[in-house]
Amino acid sequence: MKTTLGVGVIGLGEFGEKHLQAYRSLSGVQIVSVCSRSRERAEDVAHKFEAKRWTTDLRQLIADPEIDAVSVTTSEDRHLEPVLSAIEAGKHVFIEKPITTDLSDAQQMVEACSHADVTVMPGHIMRFAPRYVLVRDEIKRGALGKVTSMYARRNVARRPNIPMAGRAHPVFRTGVHDIDVALWYMDSPVNQVYCLDRNVQGREQPDMFWALLEFANGAIMCLESNWTVPRGAGIRSETVMEVIGTEGAAKIGPPTAGLTLMYEQDQFSPNTRWWPMIHGNMGGALRDEIQYFVECVLEGVKPSVVTMGEALETVRVAAAIVQSARSGKVVRL
Repeated sequence: MKTTLGVGVIGLGEFGEKHLQAYRSLSGVQIVSVCSRSRERAEDVAHKFEAKRWTTDLRQLIADPEIDAVSVTTSEDRHLEPVLSAIEAGKHVFIEKPITTDLSDAQQMVEACSHADVTVMPGHIMRFAPRYVLVRDEIKRGALGKVTSMYARRNVARRPNIPMAGRAHPVFRTGVHDIDVALWYMDSPVNQVYCLDRNVQGREQPDMFWALLEFANGAIMCLESNWTVPRGAGIRSETVMEVIGTEGAAKIGPPTAGLTLMYEQDQFSPNTRWWPMIHGNMGGALRDEIQYFVECVLEGVKPSVVTMGEALETVRVAAAIVQSARSGKVVRL
């Protein structure tokens, strides 16, 4: 069994760097190469994370014989080419969420990995967040009874340069997290969706939406996401989920709860659960997620915590929500 994994990262935005921080925090992993469309960015990040090489050509990175696995952290609408190229080259692949914003692209990825002897894992981080896992455990052991409804909110303070603001509907920015969790909790497909969205700030994409989902088992879910909260409200990022069953209920509060840093002109609650840096190394759910991917690759097993088939269903539901918002009609899946 291989004991050291050579990795490359394609796409060097904010999450590309987070992947590199996570990989650097793991033993038995060597960062071999990084790839960005910007030569300057690729060179700077390679130096920062002590990568052996850098490139602006994703195919050059994929062809590198020292690379066993790649993280694809490009913008979500640019995942298809690096994913298919890596699978074809026999490389293991970690794909950041969502695996794509295009249902056809998602289907091509699932088809490609089903015929390849490589590990391909979607990056659905909530499945590695202890609070969300504990709620699922309670559901699976029957402690909440039959789940009848769910509510999820992801609101973000208004700011001039929101990542992904111009390239994807907000359901693909963050709503996919809660869609994936809902499908995981319910263990039931979505039958139909209805969505209203609004473009308040005049950007290319809407900046708020509300959606209703009906599951085949009769449960109902409400999704809310608003990226226009005034900064004066004191909310930089608010994430809440409520699950109600016939025998009990669960509420997951904001990930920043428990720590507030207060300054002369502002206050800030850092996220201590997803990717905190502790003594120079990354901790939290992202590190645990990537560690799980690395372990699956080194042990030669397929990921079971989250699968590409499940990621495909998340994209299917998200695409239906966008279709409903555009048509003003209920969309049946």
